[in-house]
Amino acid sequence: MPNPFKSILRDLPLFVEVARHKSFTQAADILDVPISTLSRRISAMEQQLGLPLLLRNSRSVELTESGRQFFERCEFIVEETENACETLLQDARNPTGWVRLSLTAEIFHAYLREAVTDFVGKYPGIQLNVHFSNYQIDLLTDPFDLALRAGRLPDSGLKARKLHTISTGIFASPAFLNAYPSPAKPDDLTALPCISFSFMRNRWKMRKGTRTAQPLINPSHIVNSANTGMYFVLGGLGISILPIPMATPHEQSGDLVRLLPDWTTPTVDMHILMADGRMPKRVRLFVDYLVEYFAKLPK
Repeated sequence: MPNPFKSILRDLPLFVEVARHKSFTQAADILDVPISTLSRRISAMEQQLGLPLLLRNSRSVELTESGRQFFERCEFIVEETENACETLLQDARNPTGWVRLSLTAEIFHAYLREAVTDFVGKYPGIQLNVHFSNYQIDLLTDPFDLALRAGRLPDSGLKARKLHTISTGIFASPAFLNAYPSPAKPDDLTALPCISFSFMRNRWKMRKGTRTAQPLINPSHIVNSANTGMYFVLGGLGISILPIPMATPHEQSGDLVRLLPDWTTPTVDMHILMADGRMPKRVRLFVDYLVEYFAKLPK
């Protein structure tokens, strides 16, 4: 149904400016519109309301009683609208407010510790609300703007943007290799204790050039996070596939050993999930920052 007051709402700032200054000339100068246009649109407003709002003569403009009551109530509305617009423009120039992010603790500690410090340094008015969670949240109902997830994405209808591809490798601890033989080929993994993941099947896919292998794994332990798997491996409990960026510092310190380095294991994609492509500027800035940040990281 058409709004009968649409034109009145459109021209309300014109009436308020004339009423403030009691002058069509000053109001037209402030609004940067011709006096004739201003007069015509306010006359149309009066005609639609069925009441005179202004008393005009050659020297002054005065409010009628109806005009005074209308002005007193409408001036606040116009001021609040102007303030709201100014606030939005100010936020666009200097974005402020909360960005609510859900991710796993291992992704944060492996990738984002330095990133969040750098981002807040660039945008001190933006506040981060970081929530650690291993379960797949619903951005349409849960109170988050973004979710950062690694691995296969569910068909949720959310918008996803790929941030990074994580390479993986097979690792064991020196203590484990003192107790068990180091595998020389993928099939040797079948006879060794392995740490597998709840999202993996019992065959690990591997590739070497054009050759492929899928050795059968008999897990001695099963975990649901790479961080937990790494600590099982560091504790000498078995061999596992680990993200190379996570394992590299421990390999460099001698606490982990890369096995079958000529064979590659599947990569893991990391995505930023959004409920909608339209978002406040503070959220968009954070997404754009993460895209740029991850683009500089080694895979």
